[in-house]
Amino acid sequence: MKIKGIIPPIVTLYKKDGSIDESSIRDHIDFLIENGVHGIFSLGSTGEFAYLSDEERKQVLKITVDQVNGKVPVIAGISSPSVRLAINWGKYAEDVGANATMAILPAYFPVTKKEVYSYFETLSNGINLPLFLYNFPSITFEIKASTIQKLAENKLIIGVKETVMKIDHVKEVIELVNDPNFVVLVGVDPLLKPSLEIGAKGAILGSSNFAVKLHSQLYNAFINKNQKVFDELYGKFNKIIVNVLQYASPIQNSVSLAKEAMKILGRNIETVVRSPLPSLSEKTIKRLEKSLSFLK
Repeated sequence: MKIKGIIPPIVTLYKKDGSIDESSIRDHIDFLIENGVHGIFSLGSTGEFAYLSDEERKQVLKITVDQVNGKVPVIAGISSPSVRLAINWGKYAEDVGANATMAILPAYFPVTKKEVYSYFETLSNGINLPLFLYNFPSITFEIKASTIQKLAENKLIIGVKETVMKIDHVKEVIELVNDPNFVVLVGVDPLLKPSLEIGAKGAILGSSNFAVKLHSQLYNAFINKNQKVFDELYGKFNKIIVNVLQYASPIQNSVSLAKEAMKILGRNIETVVRSPLPSLSEKTIKRLEKSLSFLK
């Protein structure tokens, strides 16, 4: 299955007591697929993978693959504090039927370009599923375009999720790799349009959890070269960037924002997030509701 298009990093939904809400996760996956997504990313940052127990991570990924049931590709997040643990998660992802994996560089001690390359080389060689590199410098360290190029040329990664605010970096990666089969997925809303225009294959955006239909229609209009429809839809998309995502700053608010926006737009869910992540204040939620009125 080709991996491209709108691929939501699905939220992990909980019951009031904080336990995994399997029913709500399954309902959410159905909702996303019914609204035209091209893939699902499980256990990413928006999915709070860092705050789940091993058993919960297994549970969430197994539920996801089962509910998707082959309708779209599933990318499994396998990010871990060490390469050995990431390899184990990669093997588990294969066992449950995921289509690909994605891993971020562990954050702790600073590392050199050589050490970054070695980490992903060891990880890729230790698993059978295709691997995406997750470049998120505000959380870990910036991965240079030249390192991504080398990993791609040696067939160690099939793509990259670029959660960066530098369009020049995205452009440099696309130009250096110079392979139409290499999948660049943008991870920040403001760079969706310029990234698609220079060759990115799609996007993994937390806002797809609540604005999925708009995102899917926007991407399809771009692919079908329907400029008029694209421009109309982009006007709405830009309202998300300007009026909604302000409540995702600082970045630790982004998970609560996604869940509260889902609820405001009619989803019957609990908006619990795991500590130490903050929940939006009631005052902010009221402001968010006004900002989302155009999507109702």
